[in-house]
Amino acid sequence: MGLTQVRLFTNKMFAENVPLYLKTGYRIDRKEPFMGGFAAYMSKPVPRTA
Repeated sequence: MGLTQVRLFTNKMFAENVPLYLKTGYRIDRKEPFMGGFAAYMSKPVPRTA
């Protein structure tokens, strides 16, 4: 498909989500207020295949 990265966002109120995604290779790109909490915008590089 030619993708170079996968992006997601999660609400930091679900505290277990962020460490799980970090362990699977995602990084936090930014955080911002969202509906009384904080959204964490994350991305992960997609390995190139031959």
